[in-house]
Amino acid sequence: MKSFSRILIGLDGTSTDETILKHAVQIGRILKVEALYFAYVAPGVVLPDKMEEFREAVTPLDENPKEVLVEEIEKQLSDGFRYELIVERGNPVEKILKMVVEKEIDLIVLGRKPKSVLGYISRE
Repeated sequence: MKSFSRILIGLDGTSTDETILKHAVQIGRILKVEALYFAYVAPGVVLPDKMEEFREAVTPLDENPKEVLVEEIEKQLSDGFRYELIVERGNPVEKILKMVVEKEIDLIVLGRKPKSVLGYISRE
C-alpha cells in the first residue's frame, strides 16, 4: 500500500475551511504525514499583455485572508505538524496542479460546494 507523506489542502477563505482543516489534520495524524500544504488561490484578473507589468498594482493580493488562514491553521495544528501556506493568484485548477508537482503531493483534500472555487476545482 502506498503511504502518503505530503498532503495538499485547498482552502477558499469561507466557513468550509474550518471543517476541511479539522478533517485534513485528522487524516494527517492517522497517516503520520511529514508535511501539510495549505493552498489558497485567489481568482486572477485577465489583463491585456501591455498591462501585465502592472498586475500587482491593479490587483493586489489581499493579505487579510493569509492572516486569517494562518490563525485557523495554527489553531488546528496544536501538535506541531510541519506546514506551509501557499497563497497565489490565478487559475485555481492550474495553480493547484502546479503545486502538486512542485511539492510532490501524494494526496489532495478539497471541499466541494456547488458554487465555490473549490467545488469547481474538485469537478475539474
